[in-house]
Amino acid sequence: MSAWTARPSHRARFKGPLRRGTQEGHLSGGALVWRGSRGSLSPPRLMMLTPARMFRSLKQGSESVSVGLLDYPVLMASDILLYQATHVPVGEDQRQHLELTRDIARRFNDQYCKKKKRGVFVEPEALILKSNARVMSLQDGTAKMSKSAENDATRINLLDTPDDIRRKIKKCKTDSVKGICYDPERPEANNLLGIYEAMTGQTREQVAAEAATWVGWGTFKPLLADAIIAHLEPVQKRYYEIVEDETYLTSVLRDGAEAAEEVASRTLESTKRAMGFTLLGDKPTF
Repeated sequence: MSAWTARPSHRARFKGPLRRGTQEGHLSGGALVWRGSRGSLSPPRLMMLTPARMFRSLKQGSESVSVGLLDYPVLMASDILLYQATHVPVGEDQRQHLELTRDIARRFNDQYCKKKKRGVFVEPEALILKSNARVMSLQDGTAKMSKSAENDATRINLLDTPDDIRRKIKKCKTDSVKGICYDPERPEANNLLGIYEAMTGQTREQVAAEAATWVGWGTFKPLLADAIIAHLEPVQKRYYEIVEDETYLTSVLRDGAEAAEEVASRTLESTKRAMGFTLLGDKPTF
């Protein structure tokens, strides 16, 4: 469930040397964005490739937009293409973003690599779960669960305590229809049943059969809360074990950063050469 997230207070712990172990610490990303936005991936061309709804969601009602909005699709694509990713785990709502990345990779390869044996960029495939690929808000079954929503009660955070989870599930939005079942006209029921399905590992048919035995939401909500708590318990346990051992965590991030930087530097060099840049150390040709 890609919308689920760690608490900001825990994310904030990763600063200094730890932060450098993430994508944010690599200069190659910014360099690739700069070259991409001035090559075949310029903002006007991106607007032709990018679904209008993506720009509308980013604009969020503002009367004006900055160049950052137009460059954002390139940045997003660079974070994937820079590391030669072949598969990207995303939610169903992110499929359009990955399709844009594939379009950018294909366009760049077509423009700069026609005479080469292989293109610079790999066209990554989306890795999307066949079931419950999109988790909706606990307060609105028609809106996706989002870590950026102001209301914390709309989502389950990966590090929520059992009490937090029970409270959120107890107060989550339901409907007044008698019985609990999958129904296209009941978005909240579909969402909560889908979460239960994912947390317990049952099939849709198995959950539907179990739901037929429930008296109502009062029976189902405690079961759902318990299932979420049980599913997240090993994740939370391992998380706290790792973050408390800062020496180990730093070493993992350092090793990961070095491996990622090696791939990123190689990709950036290939990008420059494909675009005709002369690199430091190259012998001049006249």
